[in-house]
Amino acid sequence: MGGAHGFTTIRLVLLSLYCMPGEAAVPERGALFSSVTPRLSPPPPPDWTGKLGFAVGTAPKIMKTADGGETWTALAEGNVASCGDIKVSDSGEVVWAVCNDEAGAVALKSLDSGVTFAKQRLPPSCGTMLGISVIDADAAFAAGDSGCLLKTDNGGSNWTELAYWSESRGIPKIPFQSINAISRDSIFASGSPTPSPKCSAPDWACAYMLRSTDGGKTWTTIIASNAPKDIDKAPAHMLDVSPHMLDCGRVAVAAAGGHGLSMYSRDAASKDGEWNVVDYGPPVDNNAIVMVKADTAYMAYDNGVRKVKLFDDGRVDIRELKVPGSTQNFAMGITAIPNAYGEEPQLWLAKRSAVLGTIDPGCLLHSPDGGKTWAFKLNGTQPEDGWRRISFVGDLRRPGVAFSC
Repeated sequence: MGGAHGFTTIRLVLLSLYCMPGEAAVPERGALFSSVTPRLSPPPPPDWTGKLGFAVGTAPKIMKTADGGETWTALAEGNVASCGDIKVSDSGEVVWAVCNDEAGAVALKSLDSGVTFAKQRLPPSCGTMLGISVIDADAAFAAGDSGCLLKTDNGGSNWTELAYWSESRGIPKIPFQSINAISRDSIFASGSPTPSPKCSAPDWACAYMLRSTDGGKTWTTIIASNAPKDIDKAPAHMLDVSPHMLDCGRVAVAAAGGHGLSMYSRDAASKDGEWNVVDYGPPVDNNAIVMVKADTAYMAYDNGVRKVKLFDDGRVDIRELKVPGSTQNFAMGITAIPNAYGEEPQLWLAKRSAVLGTIDPGCLLHSPDGGKTWAFKLNGTQPEDGWRRISFVGDLRRPGVAFSC
C-alpha cells in the first residue's frame, strides 16, 4: 500500500509539472519535489456595484461606505469648507469631487477608491463649485455658481474654462447648479437665471440649460416647446439634469427645476427635439433627479421624493413617495442602483437642513424597493451636518448608461 501510494504521488507531481501553462522547468534527477512557482493570473477586481459609495455636503464634507451603506466613514479631504458634488467611476478606483476651501474652488481626485485625494486648484473666478461629471481618469467636466464651466482631459493637471456665453446671441453667464455628460462630446449643463437681464418668453430658457455636442467647444440653449408665457411661472432655476442614451440612437433627458416645474425630452440629441415643461404642483424646488428608464425618473424635492412617469405627448404621472424624517430637512441629492430581475431600483437620498446650521441635521436614507420603504443609514449629529449629492459604483447617474426606447 505504502509503495503504491508513493508511486501515485510521484506520478501526480510529474503530471502537474508538465500540465502547467507556459514553459515549466524540468526537475533535476533527485529533485522531484523541488519548488516550482506557477504562473497565477491576478485576482479579478472587486465588484463594488452598490457597495462603494460617497456623499458630499457641508459637514462632514466627504463620507465613504464600502459595505453598501451599512457603515460610513468621514474622509480627510484637504481642509475644504464644503463640497458640491462627487462622482465615482464604474471600477470604483477613480473618484472626483468639486469643493471649496478658504482660497477658492478646488477639485479633489482619488485613484485609489477614496483612500487618498489629490487637490487640484480651479480658476479663482469659479465661485462655489456645485457639479462634476466624470468620464474616466483623464476626462471630467465641472460647473460652478459664478458661471464657469470647466473641462479637463489630462487628469486634472489643467482645467480649461469653456466659453459658452455670447452677447450677440443673448446668452449671459449662468450660475450653474449641475453638469452631466453622456460622453466626452455630449454634455448638458443646468443653472439658475441671472438677475439681469431677465429672460422672457419664448427664450426664457436661455438661463437654464445648455447642451454641447462637441466636447464643450460650442453650446446651444434648450428651449421648451411649451414654455410658460408668464415668466414668473417658468422654472426659477434648473438644479439638476439627468441625460441618457437610448438604444434607438435618441437621448432622453430629465431636468429638475424650481417653482415645482421641470423639463424633459425623449429626443434631446436632435436639433429639433421637443422639450416639455412639466408642472409638478406646489411651488417647491425640485433639487435633483435620476432617470431609471427612458420614461421614468425619481426626483428629490424640498419635501421628499416623487416618482415620475413621462409620456411623449407631454403628459406625466406623478406619485409622491413617503419619506421618513424631519420636514425641516430638504432632499438635495438622489441616485438609483438597478436591482436584478427588473425589480424597482434601489434609491439613495441625501438630505440637509432647510436652513444650514440652525435646524435639524441632515441624513442619508436608503430604499431597497424603489421608494416603497426607507431606512436611515447615516444621521448627522450637528446642526451643520448635511449632504448635497451622493454617488455609488454602478448607479444610474454615470455616463454611458443606455436605456431601451
